[in-house]
Amino acid sequence: MERNGDKGFHKTLGWIVAAPFIGLASVIVLPLAFLAVIGVSALHNIVGIAHRGMSFGWRPMEAYLAGGKKKKREKKEEGQ
Repeated sequence: MERNGDKGFHKTLGWIVAAPFIGLASVIVLPLAFLAVIGVSALHNIVGIAHRGMSFGWRPMEAYLAGGKKKKREKKEEGQ
């Protein structure tokens, strides 16, 4: 025969027994999660730096304005 308080007692007893394992799991998982976040952040920064290094900063308007006059001056100076 089951009494009214037995179900709550067994549930509480189960949490008491599980508490050390839950604590141990959090002690193991939280530092690993911290290292994973640091690693992903570092990888994101490394990829960003590599992307900036690989892409060149060519802008058509600046290239057009900067390049043509210089070449014409060089040709005139060579001809003199």
